[in-house]
Amino acid sequence: MGIRKSNPCPHCGSHCRVRTSKVMSFDTREKYYQCTNYIDCGFEYRSVETIISTIRESHSPNPQVNIPPFERQRVPMPTG
Repeated sequence: MGIRKSNPCPHCGSHCRVRTSKVMSFDTREKYYQCTNYIDCGFEYRSVETIISTIRESHSPNPQVNIPPFERQRVPMPTG
């Protein structure tokens, strides 16, 4: 298992947890977050998470799914 990072609350900086989520399409989810600092903050918000590119191809790809590959942009080295 990898390290799980969370979204910090934009108001108090505490951890925000996903309260619920729903599938909008094969590559998009709507997520509802809640600040864990209930007493002092209590902020809640929703966000949309979308897959935007493929970093590593699937070993069992779905032929109906077409997610473009991630392309790194090269930054030119300064001269001079």
